[in-house]
Parts: sequence; structure tokens; C-alpha cells
Amino acid sequence: MEKAKFKKNIHFTNEEEIFVAKMISDGADYNKVLQWHMKRFGRPMHKSKYYAHRKKAANTLAESHEKKTTHSYIRPNESEKQLFEDHLKIAILEKTESMDATKWTGALLKQFAEQERMRPEFSNLDDLKELQFTVRYWNRFLNRQQLCFSTRKSHAKPFTEIELNQFRKEMDSKLMFYKRDDIFNCDESAWFYRETKGRIIVRKGEHLRCTKCTMSTEYVVII
Repeated sequence: MEKAKFKKNIHFTNEEEIFVAKMISDGADYNKVLQWHMKRFGRPMHKSKYYAHRKKAANTLAESHEKKTTHSYIRPNESEKQLFEDHLKIAILEKTESMDATKWTGALLKQFAEQERMRPEFSNLDDLKELQFTVRYWNRFLNRQQLCFSTRKSHAKPFTEIELNQFRKEMDSKLMFYKRDDIFNCDESAWFYRETKGRIIVRKGEHLRCTKCTMSTEYVVII
């Protein structure tokens, strides 16, 4: 039986180093770390590598803690901006998830943000007065808040054969009380003559669907 061959060029990232160090510091033995290694890389982990990580686990965790402390510095009044942006995110999503979902353009976003900045809880914050709601700002805002532009999807589904037969029966029961000369057949259609500007804003990876919602076009009904 051939011995398992170990791939020598598997190198842990910093995050993987820290994760393994935490496992070991929490009491994980070789078998537990081996199970993680197999799931992660599809290959076994040599015991010598496990002991090497166990030896430096304390130093790895200490170094990661120092890096977090170094990079956790927050600029003055940064928390005020974060508080305002958290509020802005909630307000935008509330308008998006309503039945008449707001379709956002750059100008509308700017107007809405300036309006929200005038609320009593934000109007006295000097740092917010310097914010310029440019296209670059909104691109970064969407990335920070895990949001993205999207189009509202229709949740309408096609009729089944059973539903069509049921509709025919209902129509037959109604038409039996009228003469053939009193029945007029009209077809309703729609003329989409202009597409409205703007898109909705949703959380990344989500698509907003609805059965009765504002379409992304303006139209008139034709009979």
C-alpha cells in the first residue's frame, strides 16, 4: 500500500495561521486539525507541521492581536459619520422595500442625503457638514454598506393548465346569461413609450421581487 503523498507547497494565509492557532489554543489535537486541513485543502497534514504550528500558536495569536490594535484606530468624528451612514442605509432600504420602491439616481441620492443630514440628531455635527455626496462617495458608500444597484424583478408566474380550465368554466357560467350579439371581444395591451431613469438599491446578493410593483417604464393602456 502506497504511503500518502503530502503536497509540500501548501502555505497557510495569515487568516489560516490565526485560525489554526486558535484551534490549538482551544485544545484541538492533531486529529481535529487534520479534519479541518482535509476539508480545506483535500490533503492530510503531516504531524510535524501540526507540532510546528502548536509551538508558535501563542506568538501567532499575540501578533494578530497587536495588528488589530494598530489598525483599529478611528479618526476623530469617524464614529459620527458611521452613525449617519448606518441611518442612511436603513432609510434607503426602507424606501426600496416599500410597494412604490424608490428608483435612485445620483441627483436623487444627493438630495435625499442632504435632507437626512438636516435631521436634528445630525444637523449639529460639524464633520458631516463637510461631506460631499459625489458619485465617488456613493460608490464607496455602497461598498462599505454591502449594497448595490439592482432592477426590481417581477414575481409573476405563468398560468397552469388547471388554472386556465378553471377560468374557462367561470367565463362559460357568466356568458350563458347573455346573447351572442351582446358580447364584445376586446384585447387589452400596453404601449411602453419611455423607460424611467434610476435603479433601486438592495443588499448585495438580493433581488427584490413583487407581484404588483412600479415598473421601470412609463406606459399607457390600449384597448
